[in-house]
Amino acid sequence: MFNLDPRFVDPENGDLHIYQSSSCLDQGTNQAPYFPDEDFEADPRHFYTPDIGADEFYTHLYHTGEATPGGAIEIKVAEWTYPSKQMYIVLFVGSGVLDPPLSTIYGDGYLQMPLLFETLLGKIPEPKGVLEVPYTFPPDFPAPKNIPMQAITIEYGGFHKLTNLSVLRVE
Repeated sequence: MFNLDPRFVDPENGDLHIYQSSSCLDQGTNQAPYFPDEDFEADPRHFYTPDIGADEFYTHLYHTGEATPGGAIEIKVAEWTYPSKQMYIVLFVGSGVLDPPLSTIYGDGYLQMPLLFETLLGKIPEPKGVLEVPYTFPPDFPAPKNIPMQAITIEYGGFHKLTNLSVLRVE
């Protein structure tokens, strides 16, 4: 019987992603009938020891909140943390979406040039593994508008990895 706190990011507001410190991490089985290769966001499942539930903890960019003029959102990035390593996140906003994406040594690049914006979001907090950055849209923000975003995780002194494409729709 599994009777532990799953450590969801923000269950009160419907964010059922799990933290890296979740008791669901690596506790599932790939022996379940019809076991999917991906979670609900198309993140790959770990073949030997998947996570319990709909979310696989994996490098992922997403947002929650009210994407409207004057509304508030949180931009979130899930990424593995290790005590001896510091992981930083840089967010990019593109002028469009590449289809097909550009294959790079850091992963697939989905943003069309020119880049409209880039910023250092911060360091992935330990042991949570999810960086949460609040943003409030100005009341006069032009809507409707699609904002294509992608982030790169940068390990201080080493590894870099591109996240998934996330298109923020401001209504």
